[in-house]
Amino acid sequence: MVFILGIERSATTWVSNLLEAHPDTRVYVEPMSEITARFKKWPDRFEYIADFEEKARYFQHELEHIKKHKTWFLTKYLNNGLAWQFDLWFSNFLVRKELASEAARDFSEINFHRKAQPYVKKSKKPKIDVIKELRLNFNPGIIANIDNNAQVLVVIRNVFANIESILENMERGNLAELNRLLLEYYGAINVEVIYKYWRDSYNSLLKGLEGSKITYQIVYHTSLIQNPKREINKLGNFIGVDDTDSIINYLYQSNKKGSGIHNTNRSHAVLQKRNLNARKKIWPKIRDIIDIEELHPELKNIVELSN
Repeated sequence: MVFILGIERSATTWVSNLLEAHPDTRVYVEPMSEITARFKKWPDRFEYIADFEEKARYFQHELEHIKKHKTWFLTKYLNNGLAWQFDLWFSNFLVRKELASEAARDFSEINFHRKAQPYVKKSKKPKIDVIKELRLNFNPGIIANIDNNAQVLVVIRNVFANIESILENMERGNLAELNRLLLEYYGAINVEVIYKYWRDSYNSLLKGLEGSKITYQIVYHTSLIQNPKREINKLGNFIGVDDTDSIINYLYQSNKKGSGIHNTNRSHAVLQKRNLNARKKIWPKIRDIIDIEELHPELKNIVELSN
């Protein structure tokens, strides 16, 4: 099992799409979302889990139910682009009209990354389950109890662009769950709080993975944009797939103008320009609260390089 971990707006959805482009993967996006029918007894992301073994069994139990909803109406019987296009549209329609069954709602949620994306024909029995989640950063050690052979991809974006994107989305009324929790745990929503959330999330995640001896690799969003073939080959070697052509092709196809919160088509040149503009806007507001020494070594490099 491969976990894709990070925070909101860090490019975890884009990395999910990159792996979805390989025929041997089966990707589940945010199965622990408040929208799915499962994981209702899971603590919020900031709560410390005392009993990893008990909660790992619960995770495995709930995930087995989610897996049944990876396909839904036509996609249960047909493995082609038209079936996926129809099922994604129809399940979305039912969700908007508040008519969706549990299966339709789960299907729509765990496959939202596939909307408007090119169809990828899967192997009859995909070999690698991929779980993209944003709710394990403060308890990453549990992953070893869920699967002692698990591998983790930690996705990290330019810190200033990440902060800016989270704030912009909250201003548009998105990221409601995160908005509520940040108010509860940090007492406000502003640039300083989002930086603290970034810092605390990645510090906890990286130190927790290392403390639990969980195999992980960092996926740097900027590196993927600047050196796509090299970075995709590293990613493929890490998760154990030999042929990465389909992933590389998807990455190049996504290098174009896109729109919408979950659309992962983004001009790489525009993204790099945004990194520079975000630094000018965000850095003056957080420079006084950044203590380099409190950061994990990988985060130190990111903040220093971003400057």
